Amino acid sequence: MNTIYPCYCRAMGELSFRERKKESTRLAIYKAAWELALRDGFEAITSDQIAERAGVSKRTFHNYFSSKEEAVLYIQQNAAFSLFDFVRERATTHTLWASLRDGIVELMSEMDLTDEEFRRREQLCRESPALAAYHARQYSEQSALLTQVICDITGKDLTRDFSPKIFGAAACAAVQASIDQWLDNEDGPALIELITEAFDSIEFNHPDLQPASVNADDSEAHSSSRTS
Repeated sequence: MNTIYPCYCRAMGELSFRERKKESTRLAIYKAAWELALRDGFEAITSDQIAERAGVSKRTFHNYFSSKEEAVLYIQQNAAFSLFDFVRERATTHTLWASLRDGIVELMSEMDLTDEEFRRREQLCRESPALAAYHARQYSEQSALLTQVICDITGKDLTRDFSPKIFGAAACAAVQASIDQWLDNEDGPALIELITEAFDSIEFNHPDLQPASVNADDSEAHSSSRTS
């Protein structure tokens, strides 16, 4: 089972040999953590067991991860950073909302997981109080990072305009609602279909939240039309 996103693998090719080796170790620990958690349940496993399964020392495990929660959810963090990079590039030619939607859909499409594997992963986060708490903190941190990415793209200043927070929260809510709907309806539409439907139904197209370059082009075009 390959759980690494292709876009992330491409980025790996840009790392030095030493960095790639370190990342390979980190991914091996992550994979071992997930396999044990899925087999035995998250609460039952220990960091020592994860280290043993990954073929590394206990010290090495703690050099890479502060806890078993961090190890189990490591790939989600990589997915978020891949999404942010995608959105920054995509937003140069598309609306920000469409860029977010397309980025999330692409990441979901590139995940080499069956529906059952992904469903088990999400259910594990629901069932384990410790993992759920860590996931909630991780989600909050990633939401804050998404807000900053939106500010970078649009040129907004959060001290004077909190619309990027609203925009980011709407995107996160669309994804989470889609996942919840998918988990609760095994015979329903595919997760990617639900995410696409959720984003399209919101139809978020606030002109002040387009990329700064788009707003500048619009202003220039408007100015030209007034002088002509």
